[in-house]
Amino acid sequence: MRKSWVGQAGSVLGTRLRCALLLVLGLQAGNAAGAALLEMQSASAAEGATEVALRFDAPVQWRWFRLQDPERIVIDVQGLSLPALKPDLGGVVRAVRFGELEAGTRVVLDLQQSPDSVALESSDRQELRVAIRGRSAPAPEALPELSPPTPEPTRLIAAVDRQVIVVIDPGHGGKDSGAVGPSGLMEKDVALNIARELRSQLQRRGGYQVVLTRDSDQFLALRERINVARKAGADLFVSIHADAFNDPRAHGSSVYVLSQRGASSEYARLLAQRENEADLVGGGALQERDETLAAVLLDISQSAAIEASVDIASRVLGGMGQLNRLHKSDVQRAGFVVLKSPDVPSILVETAFISNPGEERKLASPSHRRALASALANGIEHYFREYRPAELVTLEGGVGAAEHTVRAGETLSEIAERYGVSVRELRGANGLRNDVIRIGQRLSVPLRTAAR
Repeated sequence: MRKSWVGQAGSVLGTRLRCALLLVLGLQAGNAAGAALLEMQSASAAEGATEVALRFDAPVQWRWFRLQDPERIVIDVQGLSLPALKPDLGGVVRAVRFGELEAGTRVVLDLQQSPDSVALESSDRQELRVAIRGRSAPAPEALPELSPPTPEPTRLIAAVDRQVIVVIDPGHGGKDSGAVGPSGLMEKDVALNIARELRSQLQRRGGYQVVLTRDSDQFLALRERINVARKAGADLFVSIHADAFNDPRAHGSSVYVLSQRGASSEYARLLAQRENEADLVGGGALQERDETLAAVLLDISQSAAIEASVDIASRVLGGMGQLNRLHKSDVQRAGFVVLKSPDVPSILVETAFISNPGEERKLASPSHRRALASALANGIEHYFREYRPAELVTLEGGVGAAEHTVRAGETLSEIAERYGVSVRELRGANGLRNDVIRIGQRLSVPLRTAAR
């Protein structure tokens, strides 16, 4: 299986992502000697409830939290080796996934619906039981109707799709040229050209609001780039670079996410150090947050943002692998300052090695830069087709309309099904004579609910 986990991640403490529901952080004391193994896993399901049991061969530390959109229970188990088997599930839990952490394993329980209650129990730190009870509505009673009821105005709060906000960060700029190729090609110029092309491609696909941290040859401190993403309310931050190494034979593309516990390799650590030193070109020193606050944000909020970052990075890396050789075949982790926003999924893309003469020639080619931008756009689109951000819309009187922007691959029937309306209603609301729609077209979607 792919060593990552998927999900539209969110954050807490007033931050921007849409999980916004951290249930409990349960940390059990105890250290395992060496890596623990998942010895037994089982699941039992009854009507409206599911219990999952995990048994380890040694005591472990664990913590858990709940995410929304979609509904998941996430359990991080320190010191646990990645299991190879999955239990048969049913009831409230529709799937279980295991993802590799830097110091253990993440267990993700995908839920069919929003649960009424979640309880975790552990008697000896070697067995963990998760009991999940789903929502069950009581059967309505048949009451005699003495007189026709007076309809009351209703209020419907509906979650409707909105535009995805992507902030693209062309690395370096101004007095900071970044890496320079053998023929003099500058990383700052390559990054800006690819960023502009990526913006154009996403805008043509429809449903995206794209912001560049810089749209000219200017210097921006690393923290300023993060602030652009946060002020824009970004759903994704993409930093674009061109790699360099003292050996001109080094080649290939890489995609990075933030490492919470250090770089995934010595090379990644050195690369992060080089990129982080960009602030020194502008004469500024990096200012870190208060250590206690940073620890809380990284432990809670960034764990959700990194979950989404890894998923998006995996999809982007797959697309780039079809176009270019990969320097690393899996997503890398490093401590890039520009990835440290606690509430925005963030990835850093090293498009190719500008220090490699062959790859420098490709980076100088407009057609190759367009192809790179297309690979990035495909990976981003693949993720957000599955986890589209939404906003809550309040409809007074039980009747209202939402606006939907048509994306690549969508059909009128799929859009109608998503919003719970008929194709005929959708056609009528938009004056359509047939089911033909185009990318970027804005559709008015009628929404209503019965009077209560």
